[in-house]
Amino acid sequence: MTTIPIANDAFSPRSAFVTSVGRGFSLMYGIATVGLIYGIVTLASIPGVPHWRLLMAAALVVDVGTLIAAVGLLGRRPWARATFIAALCVSLVQSFAYAWHASFRVGSVGLGAGHRGLRPALCLDHR
Repeated sequence: MTTIPIANDAFSPRSAFVTSVGRGFSLMYGIATVGLIYGIVTLASIPGVPHWRLLMAAALVVDVGTLIAAVGLLGRRPWARATFIAALCVSLVQSFAYAWHASFRVGSVGLGAGHRGLRPALCLDHR
């Protein structure tokens, strides 16, 4: 009986960590992408949010990029790890941008005549 020679690295075992990270982030960013698409569609009905459409569109681009990188991790693509790490870093910076933007928007919301509006949590002026 003849056997076919197979290189040792042809069937190398796959890392369970990379598989679980790829599956977990594929699921999370898939749900986040659907949520952002829904949010962008319904954003037109909310008055007074001029910059949120831009921020949500940027988040959608980052989420789709992270989703593609997570699926690439499952397929063990060589570009997927670097893309995944870069997308997570961009997502972190984007989170700080949201917090910074929200801290300025919260203080300018008014609900009617005589209402002082909501103030940022860091506001030290307690009237």
